[in-house]
Amino acid sequence: MPDICCRNFSGRTKCFFTCHPFWFMVYSLVIFEFLKIQFSFRLLNKVFAKEVLFLRFLPFS
Repeated sequence: MPDICCRNFSGRTKCFFTCHPFWFMVYSLVIFEFLKIQFSFRLLNKVFAKEVLFLRFLPFS
């Protein structure tokens, strides 16, 4: 049974990994994790910047 994602391009058969449910799941998990990490880094940077600003304006005794 040929893969529905294997298509013929100028005599060469190319298969797309993303068509397999397994690979699709793996790719989406990886992308999701990456986005989550990016988002948390951005959040951390914002919080950190606020902390730094807050500390900078504190009068030091």
